[in-house]
Amino acid sequence: MAHNAEKQERLFRFMSEHYSTQAPFTLEELRAASGFSAKSFESYRSKQFGTLLVASSDGKVRVTHAFRRFNSWQKFRDEVVSQKRRLMRKYRPRGLQRVMSFEFFMPLRNEEWLREALDSLFYRDQVVVRLRAIRQSELELMFPERDHEHVDQYLERICNWISDTFGGYSVSHVSGRFKVGKLRTRGDVAKDVAAGGGRYLVDETTAIVRFLFPCGEISESEEQSDKLANQIRWFFDKLFVETILEVVNGEDEVWLLEGGFRSQLRKFVAED
Repeated sequence: MAHNAEKQERLFRFMSEHYSTQAPFTLEELRAASGFSAKSFESYRSKQFGTLLVASSDGKVRVTHAFRRFNSWQKFRDEVVSQKRRLMRKYRPRGLQRVMSFEFFMPLRNEEWLREALDSLFYRDQVVVRLRAIRQSELELMFPERDHEHVDQYLERICNWISDTFGGYSVSHVSGRFKVGKLRTRGDVAKDVAAGGGRYLVDETTAIVRFLFPCGEISESEEQSDKLANQIRWFFDKLFVETILEVVNGEDEVWLLEGGFRSQLRKFVAED
């Protein structure tokens, strides 16, 4: 066992040196440097470190940049040669014609309640409750019923569409400074503060809730993408916007920035 460990360490040293230089080499050169027999080398390559090699020129290979994660003998020993695992995945490009984005801007104090409300929409039963609250005539404008389709089948089809379309959301925090009221001179502000007036400049941390929705493959027609965009926008309003506006409390305005198919800033202003 110790003998194999020595060979594995020599293999690691060879790969580490060639990772640093990105110099290509042959599999036979790697095998010879390690001291493994041809049969053992092929077994270890297929089960352990093979995915850390990528084809180069002239039938040679090079060490991939994924090797960076195992750049010490201890990591290599514990995470690579100790067991069979996929160390690197291959990716293929997938072109999307358009992507819709929605970003809500609101004070950080709303984040906890907002997360709880939005997280409920990850569950099918909660989504069905929201769908049943929408007028059937409105729902059918976006999702026409099919012949002989039972209401449960209809809602199930919509839930499946939502499941394929909505994967989640992200929240980021940004610091900002805002003025209260109209633009004023420094002197007027100083007098107001001295008289016990409120603050003119306010520092506030804003939570930005971001949603991304892919709108079709490049191969799809513009008409198909437009139809999907309209469906997404409508359902986003019905499921997410209404949920957010129900949760946000005490804010004068909530901003929603839409990008992708069209760029627009929507303001939801509190009624007196």
